[in-house]
Amino acid sequence: MVVKEGKKVEKLKFAIYEKEGESARIIFNRPEKLNAFNIMGVPEGVMTDMSNCLADAEVDDDIKVVIIKGNGRCFSTGMDLADAGFTVGYKDGKGAEGKKKANQRLGLRLDSAKHEESLRILSFPKITISQVHSYCLGMATHIAAYTDFCIAGEDAIFGLVYTRMFGDMASACALPFIYMIGLNRFREMALTGRTYSAKEAAEIGLISKVVPNDRLEEEVEALALSLTLRPKDGLAIGKYAMRVIYQMMGITPTYSFWGGFWHRYLTNLKWEEGEYNFLRERRDKGLKSALYGMHDRFVGTPVSTLPKTRADLKEEEIKPYDYDIQAYQRKVEEAHRKARHKK
Repeated sequence: MVVKEGKKVEKLKFAIYEKEGESARIIFNRPEKLNAFNIMGVPEGVMTDMSNCLADAEVDDDIKVVIIKGNGRCFSTGMDLADAGFTVGYKDGKGAEGKKKANQRLGLRLDSAKHEESLRILSFPKITISQVHSYCLGMATHIAAYTDFCIAGEDAIFGLVYTRMFGDMASACALPFIYMIGLNRFREMALTGRTYSAKEAAEIGLISKVVPNDRLEEEVEALALSLTLRPKDGLAIGKYAMRVIYQMMGITPTYSFWGGFWHRYLTNLKWEEGEYNFLRERRDKGLKSALYGMHDRFVGTPVSTLPKTRADLKEEEIKPYDYDIQAYQRKVEEAHRKARHKK
């Protein structure tokens, strides 16, 4: 196993890039922040490093298969919302009051580029496998679902939780999911922002397979090895044909062109009195409180992903967004077991 040294990947800060035989591995490496991706306009981060590694693997004729996984406690919690909005006018964390509003040209360029980046996984010319453990949320759910194979450990959690921030339906990204899991299931996923266990994700067709956590690495490596037995030209032709099919299905043009418009509209919402404004809450109370608040509203409803609000959690209880998500998930499961037992 070697770490690739090349022009595009020699200065990686947030990913590890390995090659062994005809397989490459891209490992998200920002474990202290749960491998959160850099957001639109932030030049350095997990997403940028992943793209640079993919660019290398794409032109390396020795590589047939690319495995994508996360280092540390989880695959990834999605976009780093600590940076949301700052690249288009919210530079000091206190809003855009008294400042010239960011122009739409900048927003369109940044938003379109980020959507193209995630779409690249779906149309990548080599075989891709995502190896998912623990949390795989928001944009990370996109990345994992867009790979040719998504193999998850039993502890994996998926969901388009960012839809709770703006109340939208992830409409620019809808088509790939609608084809994968169906219109009704996509509407549930996008409108509720709920999370799905690995078992649920496999049952609805979002991912390929669930395996015991202690066999996850073994299963992925065995699959990758078997896929390298296929001829290079055959793989290249097959993958190119899929790109044509995505065009015919409308996935590629919808994602590429509508993505920028969709995100431009969402980042210019007018919140009415009483509606939850994540950016304002983050400005006034900090990121963790804003994240808790985004989900606290749903506690006690059929789509709650937390057993209690943050305010109701006891001091000794592990809390989400305090960067110990696996321990918190055990508390969630324990609370659910006790609730079922009482019934």
